[in-house]
Amino acid sequence: MSFSDVNEYCFRDLKSDDIFQKIVNQHNYEDELHSALFLRDLKHFDCNSPQKFSESLTTIWNSNNVNSRKCFYELVGLLYNAIPIEKYIILESVERNGNILFKAFSSITEELSLVTGNKYVYFGHHHFELESGRAISELYKANINYINNYQLDVEVFTKSCF
Repeated sequence: MSFSDVNEYCFRDLKSDDIFQKIVNQHNYEDELHSALFLRDLKHFDCNSPQKFSESLTTIWNSNNVNSRKCFYELVGLLYNAIPIEKYIILESVERNGNILFKAFSSITEELSLVTGNKYVYFGHHHFELESGRAISELYKANINYINNYQLDVEVFTKSCF
């Protein structure tokens, strides 16, 4: 669920007129809708058993989940002072990796649906079909020449990211 916060507080910048930032903003508004799909699938996975609050926190913050948490902190670090083109590149990387992940998830949940009778919308084909693996929108398409001809100073970019 940290993904919602990363979208709202790290990727998004509503004050920017930069075309790359506008594409990032538009895309992460679309991604905000995914939280509801995610929570719906959790119900199908029977992840709603009653638990004490302290037990829930222990589950989230235990050492088995450290890599997942670190991944988001590293993403926040990359985005903290990123300029719009850097945010766009990071977004494209996240989208490409997510596409690979959701392709695998959709195959697994298709088989699981046959056993359980449940329809998995976030981890299933529904979400996978919505995702192109790119942050392509009408705004992107309208500015394709600018985007394709943008000259990135790779040395400055790599120093700011690493």
